[in-house]
Amino acid sequence: MAMLAFSYHAIVLSLDIYVLVWVLQNLGWQVIAPMLTMWGHVFHTVYFLWVFVQDIRMALDKADPTTYGRTAEKLFTMTFVLATIVGILFWGIYAVDRDLVLPPDVEKYYPGYINMYQHGYVAVLIWIELYVRRVENLSLHSDITTSFGLAGLYVVWNAYLGYTGNFPYPFQKILPLWGHVIFDAGAFGVLYCLIMFKRFCVLRFHGSGEVPPSTASKARKLLNGGTGRSIPSAVPRSAPPKAKKIL
Repeated sequence: MAMLAFSYHAIVLSLDIYVLVWVLQNLGWQVIAPMLTMWGHVFHTVYFLWVFVQDIRMALDKADPTTYGRTAEKLFTMTFVLATIVGILFWGIYAVDRDLVLPPDVEKYYPGYINMYQHGYVAVLIWIELYVRRVENLSLHSDITTSFGLAGLYVVWNAYLGYTGNFPYPFQKILPLWGHVIFDAGAFGVLYCLIMFKRFCVLRFHGSGEVPPSTASKARKLLNGGTGRSIPSAVPRSAPPKAKKIL
């Protein structure tokens, strides 16, 4: 399984870097930075880079071979919800009216295979990751805080772009203010559902609850008799003073 994870992470990381470099070279950072699509792609790349480095460390016996750590699980949660919600929103709007997200003239400099990768394959690849390695759940509070914090940051960034007249997607330019409020509220609702779906998938595939305590925490617990509470020393720190004998 370790070799499968190493090979899969290396392949996906290579694809991520190839598409990211192509987009940067052909479209430029100024064009793609405002788009949620690119946020999802960047997090996708960072996640697979992180776990690939952890694979190498495990192979060199410099990391715990049973876990990728809390950082990997936080990145997985953000990548999973971002990649999935990008696909849902993009293809949902595309099905209604493609001109609202991808006008035909855009395909002249944004080819179909790049579009499919950024709006579809990144989600499929992060779903497959659920099988490739043992993913662990963080606490529900951590998942919600991490995902909603990231989404809130994008909403603020998007509001600034709208204020300056530079909405990244065509449909945003025709929505009234109340339309943006309803759309964003709905997106947060979908985000919450995706968090719960991710947690369900982890339980379904791996039967695990939350990330287990660190090795150091386990060692302390064992030394303390498996209770997690300190055991009083058999020898008192100082003998109590003897009571004076009253004559």
